[in-house]
Amino acid sequence: MKPIVRHIISGTILGLLTVLFGVLLFFSGQRRDAAVCKGVEIIVKDSLRNRFINKSDVMAFLKEECGFPVEKKVDEIDLSVVESSLRGRSAIKECEAFFTTDGILNIEISQREPAVRFQTSSLGYYSDNEGFIFPLQRNHTAHVPIIDGNIPLDIAPGFKGEPKTEKEKEWLKKMLFLADCINSDRNWKEDIAQISVRSNGDIVMIPREGREMFLFGSPDRVKEKLSLMERYYTEIVPAKGVGTYSSVSVQFEGQIVCRK
Repeated sequence: MKPIVRHIISGTILGLLTVLFGVLLFFSGQRRDAAVCKGVEIIVKDSLRNRFINKSDVMAFLKEECGFPVEKKVDEIDLSVVESSLRGRSAIKECEAFFTTDGILNIEISQREPAVRFQTSSLGYYSDNEGFIFPLQRNHTAHVPIIDGNIPLDIAPGFKGEPKTEKEKEWLKKMLFLADCINSDRNWKEDIAQISVRSNGDIVMIPREGREMFLFGSPDRVKEKLSLMERYYTEIVPAKGVGTYSSVSVQFEGQIVCRK
């Protein structure tokens, strides 16, 4: 076959493919323009661990922020707006919205995972392991360590986000580490009933059994201090008896100071 003939055939085929592709795009665009939202499918991925958000809540938020989507044209629903409006809810960490070919709007939600609860005389709030603070929720109470007293965080009602200053962030980071050490140890998790912060910043721990309270001091050298508390139970209590002391200080390096 002559080269010129091959070029003509190739050009003709390429032209036909281009026209066909354009026709397909045209009809596809028409179908999408005509497509409407047939329904909403909501999945809360971690609902077995936390129940801050349920499907009814998500649907109510969606109607409030974006209007009822069903029977709306697909092209009129901005998925980025759906995602950002739901992420703005304090208990929602991640949100992904997408349409399937059958016209169903799918919304997948991941909730925030509380690591600790702070409680002052007038306000309570959670923090997750990343140091993100968010309000208590009406629907569910998470079973996490509770720290009360003089909390050195400037938090207003309804606040969500990270603490404002580096000093506050550092303190919160230390308290999260302390809470994690207690929560990850079965004995401490069951034994520690209360964690309080005094006006001078010192931490006091009160066990569920016994009359002693543990003077922990600042939230530093956490593992060392917990180790001293363990030594108190394994060495001093067997020798002196249960209920002998009213306070046990572990705040000084390498020392257990007991007072009646």
